[in-house]
Amino acid sequence: MICIGETLMKNRYKSIISQFKYRGLSKGSEFLLTPTDALDIIDELTKFDIGILGVNIWQTVEKGIMEILGGLNLSKLFRETKDTHQFAQSSAKMAIEYITNYLPDEIDYVSFVTVDDLLLLQ
Repeated sequence: MICIGETLMKNRYKSIISQFKYRGLSKGSEFLLTPTDALDIIDELTKFDIGILGVNIWQTVEKGIMEILGGLNLSKLFRETKDTHQFAQSSAKMAIEYITNYLPDEIDYVSFVTVDDLLLLQ
């Protein structure tokens, strides 16, 4: 069962993704952005307290685009943080830090796993 608050969050998330649609690529259920564009979408996610559970990383290869193992996993932080706003702020800060300072040079795209992705699966 999905409550009204969850429905509103889903709609906000879909709205944010649609704003960036022209700046990204769809690969299956993933929405890929360049690291620069990813930093912009983090700001939008944070405005609506949408927390980031993970950053997936992608590389252009001879036959297309391939997900690279690794990335950033914030699921432990999510389990340990009880406050939605606090998690959204903390996860955004950590995602920005990862993309800005620790993203491997060969990575062309990133995608996000968000708390709202969990709601979309319900």
